Amino acid sequence: MLLSGDDDEAEIKAILMSREGGYDLYELVGSPLAQEPTPDYTEDNESIIAIEEPYTDTMNFGRLTFDMSEADAKVSLKVINVFGESVFPDFELRASELSNRKASWKNKVPKEAVAHIEARTASAL
Repeated sequence: MLLSGDDDEAEIKAILMSREGGYDLYELVGSPLAQEPTPDYTEDNESIIAIEEPYTDTMNFGRLTFDMSEADAKVSLKVINVFGESVFPDFELRASELSNRKASWKNKVPKEAVAHIEARTASAL
């Protein structure tokens, strides 16, 4: 899991490494807090998919919650705008999803989007 916040927009992305024998990496971005967001999203890199489309309406921040009490530990991300509203559905990632060759990203996007994403990213991997 990659965490960042020095960006021009809030977003949740997956870097598809499961097809290469690794596990999918997730980049969680809550940003910016002190300036107006600037849209700069492109889908140029075919090995990266957007779990949530970038959010650029208002300043925002990310809140991480770690729960190690369950057998399958999890981390949750909530991106909150300056009005206290959640801008994405809460994103949850479990330890069991970070296994080699396991395409965990498929459970993170709408089911109707999986075929489109697989077709778009097939040539990159």
